[in-house]
Amino acid sequence: MGGNAPDWKARAFGSAAFVVKLPNKVTAVFASEVAQQPLHPSGFPDLRIPTTLTYAVRLLPAPEHKLAVDFGVAQIAGNVQPGVNLKARAQLGMQVTYGF
Repeated sequence: MGGNAPDWKARAFGSAAFVVKLPNKVTAVFASEVAQQPLHPSGFPDLRIPTTLTYAVRLLPAPEHKLAVDFGVAQIAGNVQPGVNLKARAQLGMQVTYGF
């Protein structure tokens, strides 16, 4: 989540992942991340930004291929104050990566 945070302070964050070997040399990496956001963005003293949660899975077809397919869901911010919905509470993402 981008923006301007006045009176910057350190925020908590963390992540964890585990690897699962699947049949046919396919590997799946399941991951999650948590990031505490600044409570009030600049110029919005009544706005409350919640902690961001992210869940993702990376699929790797085989070690000899340089291909990865990623899927993720980020829970960012929805209702941040009465009457204001940023409509970013559940954002989906996907990417395909190939190394040369």
